[in-house]
Amino acid sequence: MNTPARQGTSTDTETAWLVRCASVAASATPPDPVSGDFAWLVWSWCRRAAGKLSERQQLALDALPAGITSLRRDIWVSRYLEVAARGEAGDDLSGGPRTAWLSRQRRRAMAGSLPAGRAELLSRLPGFAWTPGERRWESAFARVRDFVDTFGHIPARGDDEALAGWLATQRFELRSGRLSARRAQLLDTLPGWAQSLAGPRSPISWPQQLAALRDFVSAHRHYPRTGAAEALECALAAWVCDQRDNHRRGDLSAARTDALAALPGWRWTAREADFDARAVALSVELGGRPIDTGHRFYSWVVSQRRRHRDGRLSEDQAAMLRALNLLDERLQASA
Repeated sequence: MNTPARQGTSTDTETAWLVRCASVAASATPPDPVSGDFAWLVWSWCRRAAGKLSERQQLALDALPAGITSLRRDIWVSRYLEVAARGEAGDDLSGGPRTAWLSRQRRRAMAGSLPAGRAELLSRLPGFAWTPGERRWESAFARVRDFVDTFGHIPARGDDEALAGWLATQRFELRSGRLSARRAQLLDTLPGWAQSLAGPRSPISWPQQLAALRDFVSAHRHYPRTGAAEALECALAAWVCDQRDNHRRGDLSAARTDALAALPGWRWTAREADFDARAVALSVELGGRPIDTGHRFYSWVVSQRRRHRDGRLSEDQAAMLRALNLLDERLQASA
């Protein structure tokens, strides 16, 4: 596993490592996720698992008080250690529940709510990117470029369904005014790209976007997701994000604000929308049963209980959790 400064080397001597370990041990409580000690400790466990600590370092790590080593059972730390082990083995970091977990960390980083210690640990993962969308776009464009170099034209549906679908998404993004200038310039270099835009080129109007969003919500009973497989859903999700950003900056007119607020279940922040989505998922998955510590949303529920005690949950949010018996019942671990 790559790291900026390998523990146990001349850049981070064993003596300095042991001194820091003793300092962490002296606190007798797990370091806070915002601290450098948190990142250092969790990373040390990763290095231990990879066989990259000396015998003295391993003994010092084993001698840490139980109050500190209990951090290994923290849900976030457990998931990180799992992902880090895959990175050390050269495997893909994402897949299954790891994909959703990594996406949540990126969203929290963008929202400024990811503790510094966790952000540092994620940055150390091999193959991790804070903006994987850009990497995926470059990869898809390279595949289209290879197709063009081989066959002399851009792929149609009959040639390659996936690549043709990707190009259709780019046309939609361009006509919606969402495609960056750099991406548009790269696409312009493809033979036949300009001709493929021969259809209606005028940007989709705001009322049309609103109508499309209303139809989507009516048909699917949820708001569009940014990571969806369908191009239309992704484009609508991006448009929704734009409206929230415009509203936050004060750039959304009163008429548009009222039109969006009239939509069923509309939320002005991604955090509120995420709360709704998780509450709905919990309602389906729990079916009235208590939540256990292994549930994928357990740590989130604990966090919401704390927010409720601090008076930071809205009445609607508290009512949603209370209806699921997640505020009035004692959880299996301290909240």
